[in-house]
Amino acid sequence: MRPFLPFVVLVGKCWGQCPFGSPLPNFYCGRGGERCPDSYYCEIAPDDRYAVCCRK
Repeated sequence: MRPFLPFVVLVGKCWGQCPFGSPLPNFYCGRGGERCPDSYYCEIAPDDRYAVCCRK
């Protein structure tokens, strides 16, 4: 019997991208940035590397 070798599938996310669609262009909503329009929310990296407005 061969040993079982577990594998991990990592689902990555591109830095500064929205889960669905594209971020609002030329808009920074992180620390010291602007508030996103009402129909958007701010997607922020834990280390504040990026902060983009994504559609709700």
